[in-house]
Amino acid sequence: MPDEHLDVDISLEPAPAPSAAPGPEKAAPEPCLNCGADRVGAYCHACGQHFLDQRLTLRWLIKEFVARFFKLERGFLYTFRKLFTDPGGVARRYVEGQRRQYFNPLTYFILSAAISLLVMALYEQQVVETLNTMDNPIVESLGGTESNQEELRALMDPTTVINTLKQTYTIMMMLVCIPFALLLRFFFGGQGRRYNLAETFIFVLYTTGHVILIAGLLAPFAMMISIWASQAVTFLAYFVICGYAALGFYGRRFQSVLLTIIAILGAWMAFLIAAGIAGFIYGFVTALQSAG
Repeated sequence: MPDEHLDVDISLEPAPAPSAAPGPEKAAPEPCLNCGADRVGAYCHACGQHFLDQRLTLRWLIKEFVARFFKLERGFLYTFRKLFTDPGGVARRYVEGQRRQYFNPLTYFILSAAISLLVMALYEQQVVETLNTMDNPIVESLGGTESNQEELRALMDPTTVINTLKQTYTIMMMLVCIPFALLLRFFFGGQGRRYNLAETFIFVLYTTGHVILIAGLLAPFAMMISIWASQAVTFLAYFVICGYAALGFYGRRFQSVLLTIIAILGAWMAFLIAAGIAGFIYGFVTALQSAG
Protein backbone atom coordinates (compact mmCIF):
# COMPACT_ATOMS: atom_id res chain seq x y z
CA MET A 1 0.00 0.00 0.00
CA PRO A 2 1.60 3.19 -1.05
CA ASP A 3 2.50 5.73 1.63
CA GLU A 4 0.15 8.62 1.70
CA HIS A 5 1.66 12.01 2.55
CA LEU A 6 -0.86 14.34 4.11
CA ASP A 7 -0.01 18.05 4.18
CA VAL A 8 -1.02 19.21 7.64
CA ASP A 9 -0.64 22.80 8.75
CA ILE A 10 0.92 22.58 12.17
CA SER A 11 1.78 26.30 12.59
CA LEU A 12 1.40 27.47 16.17
CA GLU A 13 0.37 31.04 15.41
CA PRO A 14 -2.76 31.86 17.41
CA ALA A 15 -5.86 32.84 15.63
CA PRO A 16 -6.52 36.57 15.64
CA ALA A 17 -8.63 37.67 18.57
CA PRO A 18 -11.94 39.22 17.80
CA SER A 19 -11.75 42.99 17.80
CA ALA A 20 -13.07 44.59 20.95
CA ALA A 21 -15.95 46.92 20.75
CA PRO A 22 -14.72 50.54 20.59
CA GLY A 23 -15.15 52.35 23.89
CA PRO A 24 -15.86 56.03 24.49
CA GLU A 25 -12.95 58.36 23.66
CA LYS A 26 -11.10 59.82 26.62
CA ALA A 27 -11.70 63.54 26.94
CA ALA A 28 -8.67 65.81 26.60
CA PRO A 29 -7.58 67.48 29.87
CA GLU A 30 -8.80 71.02 30.36
CA PRO A 31 -6.14 73.72 30.08
CA CYS A 32 -5.13 75.93 32.97
CA LEU A 33 -6.76 79.32 32.40
CA ASN A 34 -3.68 81.07 33.78
CA CYS A 35 -0.84 79.49 31.74
CA GLY A 36 -2.49 77.03 29.33
CA ALA A 37 -0.84 73.85 30.70
CA ASP A 38 -2.87 70.63 30.97
CA ARG A 39 -4.99 70.61 34.08
CA VAL A 40 -4.03 67.77 36.45
CA GLY A 41 -5.11 67.71 40.08
CA ALA A 42 -6.28 70.65 42.17
CA TYR A 43 -3.28 72.86 41.36
CA CYS A 44 -1.52 73.61 38.08
CA HIS A 45 1.82 71.80 37.91
CA ALA A 46 3.27 74.62 35.79
CA CYS A 47 2.23 77.85 37.54
CA GLY A 48 0.72 76.63 40.83
CA GLN A 49 -2.69 78.24 40.37
CA HIS A 50 -5.51 76.69 42.41
CA PHE A 51 -8.31 75.49 40.14
CA LEU A 52 -11.72 76.84 41.09
CA ASP A 53 -14.73 75.19 39.44
CA GLN A 54 -17.34 77.63 40.71
CA ARG A 55 -17.75 81.37 40.47
CA LEU A 56 -15.93 83.66 42.85
CA THR A 57 -17.65 84.38 46.15
CA LEU A 58 -16.91 86.70 49.06
CA ARG A 59 -16.35 83.66 51.24
CA TRP A 60 -13.68 82.38 48.84
CA LEU A 61 -11.96 85.79 48.69
CA ILE A 62 -11.79 86.02 52.49
CA LYS A 63 -10.58 82.42 52.75
CA GLU A 64 -7.89 83.05 50.13
CA PHE A 65 -6.71 86.21 51.94
CA VAL A 66 -6.53 84.43 55.29
CA ALA A 67 -4.65 81.50 53.72
CA ARG A 68 -2.07 83.76 52.13
CA PHE A 69 -1.67 86.25 54.96
CA PHE A 70 -2.11 84.29 58.17
CA LYS A 71 -0.91 80.82 57.17
CA LEU A 72 1.43 79.61 59.90
CA GLU A 73 3.51 77.37 57.64
CA ARG A 74 3.88 79.88 54.82
CA GLY A 75 2.94 83.48 54.18
CA PHE A 76 3.32 86.94 55.68
CA LEU A 77 2.98 86.06 59.37
CA TYR A 78 5.27 83.06 58.98
CA THR A 79 7.93 85.27 57.37
CA PHE A 80 7.34 87.95 60.03
CA ARG A 81 7.86 85.42 62.81
CA LYS A 82 10.98 83.93 61.20
CA LEU A 83 12.49 87.37 60.64
CA PHE A 84 12.20 87.92 64.39
CA THR A 85 14.17 84.80 65.27
CA ASP A 86 16.54 84.43 62.33
CA PRO A 87 16.43 87.38 59.88
CA GLY A 88 19.74 86.59 58.24
CA GLY A 89 18.81 82.93 57.89
CA VAL A 90 15.57 83.83 56.09
CA ALA A 91 17.44 85.94 53.53
CA ARG A 92 20.19 83.31 53.14
CA ARG A 93 17.77 80.42 52.61
CA TYR A 94 15.75 82.48 50.14
CA VAL A 95 18.90 83.21 48.14
CA GLU A 96 19.92 79.54 48.28
CA GLY A 97 16.60 78.44 46.78
CA GLN A 98 14.24 77.74 49.71
CA ARG A 99 11.67 80.31 48.57
CA ARG A 100 8.32 78.54 48.69
CA GLN A 101 7.74 79.04 52.41
CA TYR A 102 8.65 82.73 52.57
CA PHE A 103 6.91 85.89 51.43
CA ASN A 104 8.56 87.53 48.44
CA PRO A 105 11.05 90.10 49.86
CA LEU A 106 9.80 92.98 47.72
CA THR A 107 6.18 92.18 48.61
CA TYR A 108 7.12 91.98 52.30
CA PHE A 109 8.86 95.37 52.05
CA ILE A 110 5.90 97.09 50.35
CA LEU A 111 3.30 95.54 52.67
CA SER A 112 5.35 96.51 55.73
CA ALA A 113 5.51 100.11 54.50
CA ALA A 114 1.74 100.11 53.93
CA ILE A 115 1.05 98.84 57.47
CA SER A 116 3.44 101.41 58.91
CA LEU A 117 1.61 104.22 57.07
CA LEU A 118 -1.72 103.01 58.43
CA VAL A 119 -0.34 103.11 61.97
CA MET A 120 1.10 106.59 61.32
CA ALA A 121 -2.46 107.94 61.18
CA LEU A 122 -2.71 107.32 64.94
CA TYR A 123 -0.10 109.95 65.79
CA GLU A 124 -0.07 112.17 62.69
CA GLN A 125 -1.66 115.15 64.46
CA GLN A 126 0.93 115.04 67.24
CA VAL A 127 3.74 115.16 64.66
CA VAL A 128 2.14 118.17 62.95
CA GLU A 129 1.79 120.04 66.26
CA THR A 130 5.43 119.33 67.12
CA LEU A 131 6.69 120.52 63.75
CA ASN A 132 4.63 123.71 64.02
CA THR A 133 6.65 124.70 67.08
CA MET A 134 9.99 124.29 65.26
CA ASP A 135 11.73 126.80 63.00
CA ASN A 136 12.32 125.73 59.40
CA PRO A 137 16.08 125.98 58.71
CA ILE A 138 15.59 126.00 54.93
CA VAL A 139 13.32 129.05 55.06
CA GLU A 140 15.63 130.89 57.43
CA SER A 141 18.75 130.16 55.35
CA LEU A 142 17.21 131.46 52.11
CA GLY A 143 16.42 134.83 53.62
CA GLY A 144 14.43 137.22 51.46
CA THR A 145 11.59 139.49 52.41
CA GLU A 146 9.11 138.63 55.10
CA SER A 147 6.36 138.02 52.53
CA ASN A 148 8.58 135.61 50.60
CA GLN A 149 9.36 133.70 53.78
CA GLU A 150 5.67 133.47 54.59
CA GLU A 151 5.02 131.96 51.16
CA LEU A 152 7.81 129.43 51.69
CA ARG A 153 6.46 128.53 55.12
CA ALA A 154 3.08 127.88 53.54
CA LEU A 155 4.69 125.58 50.97
CA MET A 156 6.58 123.76 53.72
CA ASP A 157 3.65 123.56 56.10
CA PRO A 158 3.95 120.46 58.35
CA THR A 159 0.60 119.12 57.18
CA THR A 160 1.76 119.39 53.57
CA VAL A 161 5.07 117.78 54.48
CA ILE A 162 3.36 114.88 56.27
CA ASN A 163 1.00 114.28 53.35
CA THR A 164 3.95 114.29 50.95
CA LEU A 165 5.79 111.87 53.22
CA LYS A 166 2.84 109.47 53.22
CA GLN A 167 2.67 109.57 49.43
CA THR A 168 6.40 108.99 48.93
CA TYR A 169 7.32 106.91 51.99
CA THR A 170 7.74 103.59 50.19
CA ILE A 171 9.80 105.17 47.41
CA MET A 172 11.90 107.07 49.95
CA MET A 173 12.74 103.92 51.90
CA MET A 174 13.52 102.11 48.64
CA LEU A 175 15.97 104.91 47.80
CA VAL A 176 17.69 104.25 51.14
CA CYS A 177 17.89 100.54 50.30
CA ILE A 178 19.89 101.19 47.12
CA PRO A 179 23.02 102.72 48.73
CA PHE A 180 22.63 100.27 51.62
CA ALA A 181 22.89 97.31 49.21
CA LEU A 182 25.76 98.92 47.28
CA LEU A 183 27.77 99.51 50.44
CA LEU A 184 27.15 95.96 51.69
CA ARG A 185 28.24 94.58 48.32
CA PHE A 186 31.38 96.70 48.52
CA PHE A 187 32.19 95.70 52.11
CA PHE A 188 31.46 91.96 51.74
CA GLY A 189 32.41 91.44 48.11
CA GLY A 190 35.69 89.69 48.87
CA GLN A 191 35.08 87.88 52.14
CA GLY A 192 32.81 85.30 53.73
CA ARG A 193 29.85 84.22 51.66
CA ARG A 194 30.07 86.03 48.34
CA TYR A 195 26.70 87.37 47.22
CA ASN A 196 26.08 89.39 44.10
CA LEU A 197 24.20 92.69 44.16
CA ALA A 198 20.77 91.14 43.56
CA GLU A 199 21.29 88.59 46.37
CA THR A 200 22.50 91.36 48.66
CA PHE A 201 19.36 93.33 47.80
CA ILE A 202 17.26 90.39 49.03
CA PHE A 203 18.92 90.77 52.43
CA VAL A 204 18.34 94.54 52.39
CA LEU A 205 14.64 94.24 51.45
CA TYR A 206 13.89 91.68 54.16
CA THR A 207 15.74 93.52 56.92
CA THR A 208 14.61 97.03 55.98
CA GLY A 209 11.02 95.88 55.54
CA HIS A 210 11.14 94.28 58.97
CA VAL A 211 12.63 97.46 60.47
CA ILE A 212 9.86 99.56 58.90
CA LEU A 213 7.20 97.26 60.31
CA ILE A 214 8.63 97.01 63.82
CA ALA A 215 9.37 100.74 64.05
CA GLY A 216 5.91 101.55 62.72
CA LEU A 217 4.21 99.35 65.30
CA LEU A 218 6.29 100.82 68.15
CA ALA A 219 6.03 104.46 67.00
CA PRO A 220 2.68 105.25 68.71
CA PHE A 221 4.15 104.23 72.07
CA ALA A 222 7.38 106.18 71.43
CA MET A 223 5.37 109.25 70.42
CA MET A 224 3.93 109.31 73.94
CA ILE A 225 7.41 110.48 74.94
CA SER A 226 8.41 112.69 71.98
CA ILE A 227 8.93 112.74 68.24
CA TRP A 228 12.65 112.28 68.84
CA ALA A 229 11.98 109.09 70.80
CA SER A 230 10.14 107.77 67.75
CA GLN A 231 13.15 108.51 65.54
CA ALA A 232 15.45 106.88 68.10
CA VAL A 233 13.32 103.72 68.04
CA THR A 234 13.59 103.58 64.25
CA PHE A 235 17.38 103.79 64.18
CA LEU A 236 17.76 101.44 67.14
CA ALA A 237 15.61 98.90 65.28
CA TYR A 238 17.80 99.42 62.21
CA PHE A 239 21.02 98.70 64.07
CA VAL A 240 19.73 95.75 66.10
CA ILE A 241 17.77 93.93 63.36
CA CYS A 242 20.26 94.49 60.53
CA GLY A 243 23.28 93.80 62.71
CA TYR A 244 21.77 90.58 64.01
CA ALA A 245 20.73 89.59 60.49
CA ALA A 246 24.28 90.07 59.22
CA LEU A 247 25.46 87.30 61.56
CA GLY A 248 23.15 84.79 59.89
CA PHE A 249 23.68 86.04 56.34
CA TYR A 250 27.42 86.76 56.16
CA GLY A 251 28.73 84.66 59.02
CA ARG A 252 29.01 84.89 62.76
CA ARG A 253 31.69 87.53 63.07
CA PHE A 254 31.70 90.85 64.88
CA GLN A 255 33.12 92.39 61.73
CA SER A 256 29.87 91.57 59.89
CA VAL A 257 27.83 93.54 62.43
CA LEU A 258 30.20 96.51 62.38
CA LEU A 259 30.32 96.77 58.58
CA THR A 260 26.52 96.46 58.35
CA ILE A 261 26.02 99.32 60.82
CA ILE A 262 28.52 101.44 58.87
CA ALA A 263 26.59 100.64 55.68
CA ILE A 264 23.34 101.77 57.34
CA LEU A 265 24.87 105.08 58.42
CA GLY A 266 26.42 105.59 55.00
CA ALA A 267 23.13 104.86 53.23
CA TRP A 268 21.17 107.32 55.36
CA MET A 269 23.89 109.94 55.05
CA ALA A 270 23.81 109.63 51.25
CA PHE A 271 20.02 109.85 51.23
CA LEU A 272 19.85 112.86 53.57
CA ILE A 273 22.51 114.74 51.60
CA ALA A 274 20.66 114.09 48.35
CA ALA A 275 17.32 115.05 49.92
CA GLY A 276 18.83 118.19 51.47
CA ILE A 277 20.28 119.29 48.16
CA ALA A 278 16.97 118.63 46.40
CA GLY A 279 15.07 120.55 49.10
CA PHE A 280 17.45 123.47 48.98
CA ILE A 281 17.19 123.69 45.19
CA TYR A 282 13.41 123.50 45.40
CA GLY A 283 13.28 126.25 48.02
CA PHE A 284 15.76 128.42 46.12
CA VAL A 285 13.81 128.13 42.87
CA THR A 286 10.57 128.86 44.71
CA ALA A 287 12.14 131.95 46.28
CA LEU A 288 13.30 133.21 42.89
CA GLN A 289 9.86 132.67 41.41
CA SER A 290 8.27 134.54 44.32
CA ALA A 291 10.75 137.40 44.00
CA GLY A 292 10.09 137.63 40.25
